[in-house]
Amino acid sequence: MSDIDKIKNYGLMRILPDAKHTDFRPEGLSGWTILFTTKGAASFGLDESFSLVPQRIVVIPPDLQHYYKLNKATGWIHYWAVIDKSDRLASLFASLECGRVSLLEMAPGFYREIKYYFRQLMRLDSSQHVFSMKKSNLLENIILSIVSAIDTTMLVTGDARIDQTIFFLKNADLSSCINSSELAYRVCLSESRFIHLFTSVMGVSPQNYIEQLACQRAEQLLAARIVVPKQLPALFGYSDYRYFSKVFKKYYGMTPLEYLK
Repeated sequence: MSDIDKIKNYGLMRILPDAKHTDFRPEGLSGWTILFTTKGAASFGLDESFSLVPQRIVVIPPDLQHYYKLNKATGWIHYWAVIDKSDRLASLFASLECGRVSLLEMAPGFYREIKYYFRQLMRLDSSQHVFSMKKSNLLENIILSIVSAIDTTMLVTGDARIDQTIFFLKNADLSSCINSSELAYRVCLSESRFIHLFTSVMGVSPQNYIEQLACQRAEQLLAARIVVPKQLPALFGYSDYRYFSKVFKKYYGMTPLEYLK
């Protein structure tokens, strides 16, 4: 086994709450970096800032200047992997844009899948002769899964923060009454700045966009005869059927009850 094969280019980092941890990397890293947060939070960025929180993966291209800053109240626990540009696995990132950070919000099943792969990596014994092969296979599974998911969810809004928000909303449980303040926090913007940016990019306010999503999902459920109209409000964060019915009619020209006739 070569010395390169013995190098651990992955790991699990635990930074406790109240720790002082700021890491500025003016020249970036020499390889593709994957950050997978499992607990706590940190901020990341330079030209743009993002929150590193659970169920979010960040892929950083080589040589990109950036920093990390810990959220002292929560600490930060995350898995990481760095794939050197000369490694054959680096070619798997070919579809991602160099010079730009890629973010991926993960559904629960996908989160468990990636966490499983990282846990398997951490259990590898570097003294075994099959270490290099097993490490390469697990890293390949992680990269292929992440890149494939990013490729199928990439949007073209022109702003990574809005792309991130749209993907989050399309996979979110809308019964939890998501508001603009929460969305702004996820992309490290003030609420007023976020609303202005979202509206200028998407042509509608965040709340109107959430309304549209709720009505689209409601229409799909009605078309499949999965629910009855009076079950819809609770599924999408509304307490009153009459009000939800008016919102639905605004987009479909009829109430949910009329849609079924």
